Amino acid sequence: MPSRTKPRRGILIIGAAAAVVLVLLGVSAFFLLRDSGGGANPFPVGSCVKQSGGTATAARCTDAGAFVVVSNVDSVDECNDKSQPYLQLSGTDTKRILCLAPAAGSGGASPSPSAQPSSSSD
Repeated sequence: MPSRTKPRRGILIIGAAAAVVLVLLGVSAFFLLRDSGGGANPFPVGSCVKQSGGTATAARCTDAGAFVVVSNVDSVDECNDKSQPYLQLSGTDTKRILCLAPAAGSGGASPSPSAQPSSSSD
């Protein structure tokens, strides 16, 4: 009579391996979702923004008054050109300051200070 312990052992090994894979997938998904959550930067370096009311919005780099995000830093003091506007993102993430420069296609001239996006982005 054949032994029944070998098939059970194989099923147990396969079940344990599947459980480990599921746990690893769950942990990976948790960290991916946590890292890309609500505090994520809506304006990556190289993207363009402009002021709309009291907030910054995504813009085409050819739009009048558009600014390009040139760096993402922890402090305004780290911006290369401190005479240019910046965005301060809300949230608890590090690197919450976006340094800006006039977008090349926006006419090259800086708008008046009241039109420069320097307010918080919610």
